[in-house]
Amino acid sequence: PTQLLVWLGLNWDLVSGSISITDRRISNFIAFIDKFLQSAPYVTPQDCASITGHIMSMSPVLGNLTRLKTRFLYKVIDSRSTWDPRFNIGLHNDCLSEIFFWKNNIVSLNSRNIVPYQVPFLFSFSDASNVACGAYLVGTEEVSHRTWSSSEAEKSSTWRELNAVHFALTSFKNSVQGKSVKWHSDNQRAVRIILQGKNVDLIEAAKEASVVINVMKVERDDPSVWKELYEQGKQLAADVDIEPRIPRTAARQQHRVNIPAETPEMFWQRAEYFPLVDHLVQELTDRLLSQEDRF
Repeated sequence: PTQLLVWLGLNWDLVSGSISITDRRISNFIAFIDKFLQSAPYVTPQDCASITGHIMSMSPVLGNLTRLKTRFLYKVIDSRSTWDPRFNIGLHNDCLSEIFFWKNNIVSLNSRNIVPYQVPFLFSFSDASNVACGAYLVGTEEVSHRTWSSSEAEKSSTWRELNAVHFALTSFKNSVQGKSVKWHSDNQRAVRIILQGKNVDLIEAAKEASVVINVMKVERDDPSVWKELYEQGKQLAADVDIEPRIPRTAARQQHRVNIPAETPEMFWQRAEYFPLVDHLVQELTDRLLSQEDRF
């Protein structure tokens, strides 16, 4: 059997366990956007729908980012009266931002693991009888237990196992928040219900975190994003009669670092904005996505 193939417009690499969009589709997509921008500012809702359709067709690789970064395009499409009349997309800066986002980042985002695996940070064991339930976190002093009420004791063993897990998660919330947890239960039916039902907060959090990390990495290096934030900060400072300045150069104060900058805007970008975004990205990655090669 082959380990490398092209199917449904995707490159399936079973050696590395990843999928990606074919180079031909990427080239056609970028060419389509260039043609769209050449006809701007006056375009039709159908033109916007075509771009959105291209983006959504790449969801198997790009994931939830396709929904997050097409919201304003969909807003324009949904507000149409008919498909043909042209409108000035220059009046919709959010739409243009989404289009330029995909044009500039489609190549760097073009990879996704087929079977992502995350090494768990914590291990927990739980059990339930017709009298009580209990659980503990390995390597910690965290223990939870409770006695069932008379009505709860009459419920099914599956219900008791599920509620034992729920009660333990609630009790351990400060310890498990933002971490991957491998849960051990002697009731496999309860495990299947947990994975297939609505109690998938940690899994959903990891999926959403991957989207947030991608956007933060892109917007970190987008000058327009920082420019807008800085102008808002200047306005807030002006309201209390404060003018942004570069701190004086430290000489003998060895605990202070002299950050090279020619303007206050450059200084605060390097001193506060970049470190903050980098810290947030690193924290999300370490806590939720440490084994995700894509991030």
